[in-house]
Amino acid sequence: MAFSMGPEAHNAPVIAGISQTRRLPRLIALSRAADGSQRAVIDLTACYEGLPWDARVEREVCLLPNAGPAVIVHDRINNLGRRLKFRRAGTAGPIWPGLSDRVGCD
Repeated sequence: MAFSMGPEAHNAPVIAGISQTRRLPRLIALSRAADGSQRAVIDLTACYEGLPWDARVEREVCLLPNAGPAVIVHDRINNLGRRLKFRRAGTAGPIWPGLSDRVGCD
């Protein structure tokens, strides 16, 4: 698996100022549905140094061939002990008209 690391990386979360510093992703789920859609869940927690001991960072990627095709990326970040600030590149478009800068975290 290849991905950018560091503060300039646009394809990985920067969490509380902490960028990914290690290439240690772990695949935790992989599936394909009857309609051809595919789903992978990757644990990125070990890619970050300095997170709380019980923090968890997961990225879910879904490929939807019948939707245009489309790719959906969903990050789950848990147990940081602080609020997250979310910033995205790009703007809402016709595919995601309700997209906002709100983030949910637990």
